[in-house]
Amino acid sequence: MADYMKRSLEARGSLLLIILEGKFRNSANEFNEDLTKDEPLLHPREFLQFDQVVFDLSGVEQMSSSGIGILVVLMKMFQAAGHTEPIVIIGASAQIKRVLRTAQLSSMFRHFRKLDHIP
Repeated sequence: MADYMKRSLEARGSLLLIILEGKFRNSANEFNEDLTKDEPLLHPREFLQFDQVVFDLSGVEQMSSSGIGILVVLMKMFQAAGHTEPIVIIGASAQIKRVLRTAQLSSMFRHFRKLDHIP
């Protein structure tokens, strides 16, 4: 599999679901530039329609520090749009949770196993 992360976005009412798959190792800047250019839902003015952002990481095989950078940049974009709710991560593997803990970022996100477990 290529190092480039596959992604898809789904608007589910007031929830934005960002589904990521593959190896999360490519450049955070490159990924974020492509993502915001290709995905109109990620433009700051569009963020206002969402109360919650959820990252589905169940298909992510591996995450490096660049992957963490991507999550942090997207979290900051959401916060810059005026949202105060933490971003939710679902389906994170033990390796991804360990990477987030090591970077002391685990507490910046809410973690759940599946989408239907979110209150």
